[in-house]
Amino acid sequence: MGSLCGSSASLLDNILQENESKKIQFDGSRYQDFRPDVDVIVSFPGAHGFAWNLLTQRSLKSGSNLLTSCVFLPDEQADGYGVHSVPFVTADGTHYSCHCQHLYGQEQSFGCMWYVKWMLKTEYAANRKCKLIVVTKIDGSLGRSQEGEVRFLYQSGFAHDTIDILEFAKRHSPVQIAKALQRQELKDMRQKQIKELRMFQEEEKERRQQQKEQLRKHQLEEEALKAKYAWVQRQLRAEQEELHQKHAEERRKQQEVQESEVHQQRSYRPVKMPVGSKIRPSGLPRRWRVRPS
Repeated sequence: MGSLCGSSASLLDNILQENESKKIQFDGSRYQDFRPDVDVIVSFPGAHGFAWNLLTQRSLKSGSNLLTSCVFLPDEQADGYGVHSVPFVTADGTHYSCHCQHLYGQEQSFGCMWYVKWMLKTEYAANRKCKLIVVTKIDGSLGRSQEGEVRFLYQSGFAHDTIDILEFAKRHSPVQIAKALQRQELKDMRQKQIKELRMFQEEEKERRQQQKEQLRKHQLEEEALKAKYAWVQRQLRAEQEELHQKHAEERRKQQEVQESEVHQQRSYRPVKMPVGSKIRPSGLPRRWRVRPS
């Protein structure tokens, strides 16, 4: 078991952890210590042994503001260990040989005298207008014996508050443990802030990456449009050049045709024959021949 003079961090860990308690008989706070408006722990999870030891030590101090009606009979050396209550009948007519039956379903070797002592002190604390408190495990669950204790509170109509073991440590632990809790809360807060900052940085990084990808996409689209425009321009220039060559070829052919016609016109002159003259087979007289131009 840990000691209250240990480090505050280890104290807090011991309070919150489930571990065995010291085998010391405890019959609850003294009757004369119960007074109006004082906190009285009427049910406590036995699995948190270190926290139970802290509770019993605090409740035994004179003038303590933390009392308890809980009873612990650890072994045969404790007065009442192995003793069972007398048979009884409940208000609805159910017969029980002892309290073990409705608490555990069958008789237990450690007996149920602790439950009788607990009921008496719990009723006394309620009648003294104490603030009854039920402490649960960290997850809000109850121990096996606690289920019977809480059932008794409801059946008796005793108002009570329910807190978990962490809240118990905050309310009723030494100053150094309270400081450790504050440090732990600050540490948790810092870790949360760091986590949120990292998440923000990751989101910002992802957002910038998306912007970069969108910009690159737009650049690629713009380059594609430019390439398409340049291709269209080349096609237009090629068509214009082809059309220009075609027209030039047509003009050249027309010019050649015109030049050929002019040449033919210049090369041919009709021969005027004298009336009544005859063409000799040997040819025309020299003076009648066509002179070259």
